[in-house]
Amino acid sequence: MRRHGAALKRFTADAWDQVTTSNDCEQLMKRVATGRKNWLFKGSLSAGERAANLMTIIGTAIRSDLGVHAYLDDVMRRTLAGETNWSVLSPPAGRDSNPESIRDYRHDERRQAADRKRVRHARRRRLNK
Repeated sequence: MRRHGAALKRFTADAWDQVTTSNDCEQLMKRVATGRKNWLFKGSLSAGERAANLMTIIGTAIRSDLGVHAYLDDVMRRTLAGETNWSVLSPPAGRDSNPESIRDYRHDERRQAADRKRVRHARRRRLNK
């Protein structure tokens, strides 16, 4: 408390001044922490590998700003139809083949978060001078 008293006062004085976090990383780790107990009961090693592969695909689709349901539906239909060119099924290729499943609002959210962060840092620099 003694070392961080000034920062605590600044945080409690300004409601817009938020605690800095690495939200993307925290969200990725949340999946790991949530699934850790569930993975104990997958049934077999191969079931665990399949679940890990599916979670990797879902995580990549989320990071690529694709609608997960639409992307998985497209990938499953194409693999069941016999598609074996995996580079065509990757999320960047999925963005090209399914432009309607791109979640454009994520770009706006990231831009707004970056703007808020820039304002917070500028405010902190002013207060520390």
